[in-house]
Order: sequence, then C-alpha cells, then structure tokens
Amino acid sequence: MARVYPEIVEADRPQPMPDGLGHVRFEGVTFAYGPETSPVLSGIDLDVPAGRTIALIGPTGSGKTTLTQLIPRFYEATAGRVLIDGADVRDLRLDELRHAVGMVSQDPFLFSTSVRDNIAYGRPGATDDEVRSAARMAQAEGFIESWANAD
Repeated sequence: MARVYPEIVEADRPQPMPDGLGHVRFEGVTFAYGPETSPVLSGIDLDVPAGRTIALIGPTGSGKTTLTQLIPRFYEATAGRVLIDGADVRDLRLDELRHAVGMVSQDPFLFSTSVRDNIAYGRPGATDDEVRSAARMAQAEGFIESWANAD
C-alpha cells in the first residue's frame, strides 16, 4: 500500500513575517523526498545576508531547486532549520511567507514573436535602447547579434 505524506501545514499559532530585509539562513538542513529515500540535501549551512545575490551551481538533480523551495515551504526540511530574518519558516504564516518570497523559474519560455518582443514583454512601450540595455544586462546581446547576422 502506498504511503500518504501530509501536506505542509501552518503552525497552530503562526507568527507574522518578521521585520527585516530578507536575511536567509540554512542551519544544518537535510531534505529527503520520503522517509525511505536517501537525502538529496544533507547538512546544508548557508548564510545569505539581505540584498546579497548568490548563484547555486551544480548538475541537474543536485538539489538547487529543492533548496530554494524550502524557503517558502513548498517542501519541509527533514532536519535543520530555514530562517528568514531570524524566524524559523515553520513558525511563520504561510500566506505571508509565500507572498514575501519571489521565485523565478529555471525553465526559459519564449513567445512566438520577435526576440525584441520577448525582451520587452513586461514593458510593451520599451524603446529600442531599453531593449538593447536589457539584452546586455542579461548577457544575451552578443548571442542575439551573432544569431541575427548568421544569414
């Protein structure tokens, strides 16, 4: 018979999000997808001060996405703690926690329009200079130019 695992549940008396700028800390975090599976993360200690940008690099299946999904409690750590501004995420109100955490998918998506339209999607009135600047910031300008000149 297949085991059924409980969904993430809110604490009996959840706390509001703490005042702070988003200092994230992992303390001895371990995670496995089930009690009879090997951990995909083990003993992770990570300290990310508010405003700091980090890169998680590793091969497919190494746990990068899983690690980030522990912050808004899409998954629950098997051991250890995930803290935001000193508060354990398990003690926070789920709606506030998930509203406070932004996530960007690792799966790129392009619309069936021009490259320019894809870059300007979130800002339809963007000028050509703004689109070029965005491509430069995304480190895509060289690729776009080499592809456009391939004909």
